[in-house]
Amino acid sequence: MANLVDQGLSTLRKAQEYVKVGVDALPEFASEFVELGRGDDDGAEVVNINEEFKSVVSSFIKMEQDLEAYAHAVEEVKAMVMSANFTVRTYIVTAHILYALDEPGK
Repeated sequence: MANLVDQGLSTLRKAQEYVKVGVDALPEFASEFVELGRGDDDGAEVVNINEEFKSVVSSFIKMEQDLEAYAHAVEEVKAMVMSANFTVRTYIVTAHILYALDEPGK
Protein backbone atom coordinates (compact mmCIF):
# COMPACT_ATOMS: atom_id res chain seq x y z
CA MET A 1 0.00 0.00 0.00
CA ALA A 2 2.84 2.40 0.80
CA ASN A 3 4.08 2.02 -2.77
CA LEU A 4 0.68 3.10 -4.15
CA VAL A 5 0.67 6.10 -1.82
CA ASP A 6 4.17 7.05 -2.94
CA GLN A 7 3.09 6.80 -6.58
CA GLY A 8 0.06 8.97 -5.84
CA LEU A 9 2.19 11.56 -4.07
CA SER A 10 4.61 11.55 -6.98
CA THR A 11 1.74 12.26 -9.36
CA LEU A 12 0.46 14.98 -7.06
CA ARG A 13 3.89 16.62 -6.93
CA LYS A 14 4.02 16.49 -10.74
CA ALA A 15 0.66 18.34 -10.84
CA GLN A 16 2.15 20.95 -8.50
CA GLU A 17 5.00 21.42 -10.96
CA TYR A 18 2.48 22.04 -13.75
CA VAL A 19 0.71 24.65 -11.63
CA LYS A 20 4.06 26.37 -11.01
CA VAL A 21 4.69 26.42 -14.78
CA GLY A 22 1.32 28.11 -15.15
CA VAL A 23 2.23 30.69 -12.53
CA ASP A 24 5.56 31.32 -14.28
CA ALA A 25 3.65 31.91 -17.53
CA LEU A 26 1.42 34.57 -15.97
CA PRO A 27 3.58 37.58 -17.02
CA GLU A 28 3.35 36.55 -20.68
CA PHE A 29 -0.35 35.87 -20.22
CA ALA A 30 -0.76 39.35 -18.72
CA SER A 31 0.87 41.02 -21.70
CA GLU A 32 -1.46 39.11 -24.04
CA PHE A 33 -4.39 40.23 -21.89
CA VAL A 34 -3.28 43.84 -22.17
CA GLU A 35 -3.33 43.49 -25.94
CA LEU A 36 -6.75 41.87 -25.82
CA GLY A 37 -8.05 44.55 -23.47
CA ARG A 38 -7.26 47.31 -25.91
CA GLY A 39 -9.76 45.97 -28.40
CA ASP A 40 -9.14 46.36 -32.09
CA ASP A 41 -10.06 48.70 -34.87
CA ASP A 42 -13.34 47.02 -35.74
CA GLY A 43 -14.95 47.93 -32.40
CA ALA A 44 -14.38 44.68 -30.51
CA GLU A 45 -15.45 44.80 -26.88
CA VAL A 46 -12.76 45.90 -24.42
CA VAL A 47 -12.02 43.26 -21.80
CA ASN A 48 -11.86 44.21 -18.12
CA ILE A 49 -8.22 43.19 -17.73
CA ASN A 50 -7.90 43.64 -13.98
CA GLU A 51 -10.87 41.45 -13.08
CA GLU A 52 -10.01 38.71 -15.57
CA PHE A 53 -6.35 38.64 -14.55
CA LYS A 54 -7.22 38.60 -10.84
CA SER A 55 -9.52 35.66 -11.51
CA VAL A 56 -6.77 33.69 -13.28
CA VAL A 57 -4.20 34.45 -10.59
CA SER A 58 -6.69 33.52 -7.86
CA SER A 59 -7.40 30.21 -9.59
CA PHE A 60 -3.70 29.34 -9.75
CA ILE A 61 -3.19 30.28 -6.09
CA LYS A 62 -6.19 28.19 -5.01
CA MET A 63 -4.97 25.19 -7.04
CA GLU A 64 -1.52 25.49 -5.50
CA GLN A 65 -2.95 25.72 -1.97
CA ASP A 66 -5.34 22.81 -2.51
CA LEU A 67 -2.64 20.55 -3.92
CA GLU A 68 -0.27 21.40 -1.07
CA ALA A 69 -2.97 20.85 1.56
CA TYR A 70 -3.89 17.46 0.10
CA ALA A 71 -0.24 16.38 -0.24
CA HIS A 72 0.37 17.39 3.36
CA ALA A 73 -2.67 15.40 4.52
CA VAL A 74 -1.56 12.30 2.62
CA GLU A 75 1.98 12.55 4.00
CA GLU A 76 0.63 12.90 7.55
CA VAL A 77 -1.57 9.85 7.15
CA LYS A 78 1.25 7.89 5.55
CA ALA A 79 3.38 8.61 8.63
CA MET A 80 0.50 7.41 10.84
CA VAL A 81 0.14 4.25 8.77
CA MET A 82 3.83 3.49 9.08
CA SER A 83 3.61 3.73 12.86
CA ALA A 84 0.28 1.94 13.33
CA ASN A 85 -1.87 -0.74 11.78
CA PHE A 86 -4.40 1.27 9.76
CA THR A 87 -6.88 -0.25 7.35
CA VAL A 88 -7.17 1.19 3.86
CA ARG A 89 -10.60 2.63 4.70
CA THR A 90 -9.24 4.36 7.81
CA TYR A 91 -6.34 5.67 5.75
CA ILE A 92 -8.62 7.23 3.12
CA VAL A 93 -11.07 8.70 5.64
CA THR A 94 -8.24 10.18 7.71
CA ALA A 95 -6.60 11.72 4.62
CA HIS A 96 -9.89 13.40 3.65
CA ILE A 97 -10.41 14.71 7.20
CA LEU A 98 -6.88 16.12 7.39
CA TYR A 99 -7.30 17.69 3.95
CA ALA A 100 -10.56 19.33 5.00
CA LEU A 101 -8.93 20.70 8.16
CA ASP A 102 -5.90 21.95 6.25
CA GLU A 103 -7.85 23.32 3.27
CA PRO A 104 -7.25 27.03 2.72
CA GLY A 105 -10.20 29.31 3.16
CA LYS A 106 -11.98 27.18 5.73
